[in-house]
Amino acid sequence: MTALKTLFSAEEIRGRVVALAADLDQALAGKNPLLVGVLAGALPFLADLTRNLRIPCQTGFLFV
Repeated sequence: MTALKTLFSAEEIRGRVVALAADLDQALAGKNPLLVGVLAGALPFLADLTRNLRIPCQTGFLFV
């Protein structure tokens, strides 16, 4: 079995999610976006993203 290589640390990912949320806050100010994730892998990312957003939003999921 081949060992997995870590590409990004948890702190790097967390920092990028916070930065993305700030960008979305600015770009979507005054709107109520619907954030859609594809199950099952998107749930942790979408949860972290929505926690960091300051704008109101809705979430939805697709199962493929």
